[in-house]
Amino acid sequence: MTRQQPIGIFDSGIGGLTVAKAVADLLPEEQIVYFGDTAHMPYGDKSPDSIRYYCLRIAKFLLEQNCKMIVVACNTASSVGYRLLLDFFKSDRVLFVNVVDPLVDATVQMGFHKVGVIATKATIQSRVYEIKLTEKQPELEVASLATPLLALAVPVWSFAVLRRRLNPFDAAAIAATYGSVSAVTFITAQTFAEQEGLAPGGHMAIALVLMESPAIIMAVLLANYVRARAKTQPAGRLPAGGGGVALDPGVAGTAEPMSMRKVLHEAFTDGAHLLLLGGVLVGFLTGEDGKKAMMPFTDLQKGVLAFFLLDMGLLVAARARELRHGRASLGAFGILMPLFNAVVALALAKTFGLSDGDAFLLTVLAASASYIVVPAVVRYAIPEANPSLYFTMSLAITFPFNIIIGLPLYLGVIERLWG
Repeated sequence: MTRQQPIGIFDSGIGGLTVAKAVADLLPEEQIVYFGDTAHMPYGDKSPDSIRYYCLRIAKFLLEQNCKMIVVACNTASSVGYRLLLDFFKSDRVLFVNVVDPLVDATVQMGFHKVGVIATKATIQSRVYEIKLTEKQPELEVASLATPLLALAVPVWSFAVLRRRLNPFDAAAIAATYGSVSAVTFITAQTFAEQEGLAPGGHMAIALVLMESPAIIMAVLLANYVRARAKTQPAGRLPAGGGGVALDPGVAGTAEPMSMRKVLHEAFTDGAHLLLLGGVLVGFLTGEDGKKAMMPFTDLQKGVLAFFLLDMGLLVAARARELRHGRASLGAFGILMPLFNAVVALALAKTFGLSDGDAFLLTVLAASASYIVVPAVVRYAIPEANPSLYFTMSLAITFPFNIIIGLPLYLGVIERLWG
């Protein structure tokens, strides 16, 4: 190995660029060859055999570039394909590094008693974190969850349903609100769970944060797809399908496709979302000391929540009038889609062996709809959509349904299924 030989880094997409940057900062004299497999992203929903095949092909390419070291900068590839790479290329003089082992070592050094793993479906099913963490710290309790995939999937099937009744921009905007989550519903569910004797893990708050943005990204991708199609339609018209309203020439395709950079900037700098992300960072850095320091404020949570819910009730009553003359199908969607999402979440929770408390909160997250963060971002990202639809549906229909009926319903199902 020589200094002239580059370091190869690969990921299923562009996320591994953060690893590449860290390597460049630590080793500024080294050359780097980065491979982002965007043709097959995301890896999380692929079969293990497919993931291993991608890893082998990419590693072979990087070896052809004379790389002296290959960094597998993808959790899914590290979980599923890393061992195969070691065995397959053991005769080659190349060093393989994954991202799982360093994270496991760092987690053990922090001395936690319970940790949560939130990752892709393939990573969770491999149980690599659970196995490696408990090997090094047998008494450590590990809870695993594949939440981001749920946040990506919900907007897709929501859009498919809504597209039959609405113009595609309204469908994309509503799909985003129902693919994202409601922090107020989550906090209410936490309080309800405690009153009912459940003990959900604190890591579920991370799931809340992680499920916020993927829905926005999916909705913008759908809207950009619709804009691209609109330009190919005669006279600028794009039919809504299923008896929906066709877009007028002055509406369809008038907005330029939104760049993902602008959308991500808007999403991650929105006040409420920024507070969520900041809270996660502060909690991670301060640990138990930070939690103790915040106890005077968390003790006030129930009282503040009661006033907030009262205010939301008044706002719901006012907003409900906006749907009075709308389609009955939208009201049905605001109840039936959360129930469907709840069933999917329950199935995932049962499959991955979550505790009853964690299963309850995951179900609530999946069944909720955003009416604060996502509507604010969608109004900027999809200006063609009607705000009175996506905001009012999530706030005036789904929010009160979950608070009044959904929470006890989800808990009752979980008590029967979990015993």
